[in-house]
This record gives sequence, C-alpha cells and structure tokens, in this order.
Amino acid sequence: MKSNLIIIFICFLMISCNSNQNNSSSENVQSIANEDSLRNEFDYQFDIIYNSVDTVKLISHDHYFYYCFGKFENPHKLTEHFGKLFKVNKESTYVFNDSTQIDTLFRIVHLNSFIKFFFDEEENLMQLVSGRIIGTELQMTNNLRVGLTRDEVEIILFKENKHRLKATKVVQIITALEGIWIDLVLDNQRLQEIKIDSDYQVNKT
Repeated sequence: MKSNLIIIFICFLMISCNSNQNNSSSENVQSIANEDSLRNEFDYQFDIIYNSVDTVKLISHDHYFYYCFGKFENPHKLTEHFGKLFKVNKESTYVFNDSTQIDTLFRIVHLNSFIKFFFDEEENLMQLVSGRIIGTELQMTNNLRVGLTRDEVEIILFKENKHRLKATKVVQIITALEGIWIDLVLDNQRLQEIKIDSDYQVNKT
C-alpha cells in the first residue's frame, strides 16, 4: 500500500512539471507573437508593417480610428455635437460616380480644415469619409491634434516615448478591416497636418 502511494506521488510530480513547462512555453510564444504590437490606454493595437527612415506605417486592429472624432448615431447628433463650434455643411454627392445614386455628406469646417461624414443606414452610424486638418481646433477624442510635439504624438499612439518618431515625417495609420487611411504629417518637431482618406467612392474634398 505504501509503495503504491509513493508511485502515485511521483506520477503527480511528473505531470505537474510537464504542465509548468507547457505553460512557460506558451507564455514565451505569446510574448514573441506580441513583440511588435503596441497598445495604449484606449486599448487599440498596432502592428508595424513598414518602417523606413522617414515613414512609419501602422495597421490598427480595432474600431477606434473609424470613429476617432466620436460615434454618432445620426446626422442630428453629429450636427448637434460639432455645430456649437464649427460650421456643418450638407453636400450632395454621386456614389461610385453614378448620377442615379445620390447621397448626402456632412462636411465639418473650420477655416481651411475639414472632416467629412456620411450616414450609413445599415449600421445606423455616421461614417468618416475624408478630411484635412491644418489647425489646432479639430481634434480626435484621444486628443491627437495638429500642433502636438513628436513626443506627445508618440505617447498618445504608443503610451510611452521611446523616440520611435525621432526622424519620422509621416505616420500612416491603416485600419485592418475596411479602408481608412490617416496620415500624420510631422515637421519641425511638431504634427503639422492630419490627412484622412477612405475607400468610399464619393466626393472627398
């Protein structure tokens, strides 16, 4: 009986050691898999897909940059939010350059800056179409805006400053699912311009 208990105890120790080794191996694999993934306090994640001396391209894996100026359920809420400080213009546009398909765009304007939206009836949400921001007034909900220093931009994007953007002229953020491209143009140590494009086939200017 005693010898049986000893054998059972030895088997338990062997199984426990193997389990710990497997967990350690799994953790190492996970660490390696996430090595190039950078998170910030908004819980969005980037993978670096191209990195040259003056250009950084990042793939965004969540929905934040679809709604980086806010999430609005209809044109009224969009106008109510932006109309207090900015001009909101309604525009008619052809869809896919087809004169039989006409949609309405909402253009938020301040001086020479603008962002443009349309209402997606399927999603019941306002979708970002395009934009060009060269002033400090229009800003994203994470406080990303023209006029920030390189270090401030890096802290917003990566939650830390390791001088990744020291020589960078353009940071391009690309959404992983549907096409949104956001270019952050850096010059003289500051963010000078934000350019936004999408794969929506409408008037974007």
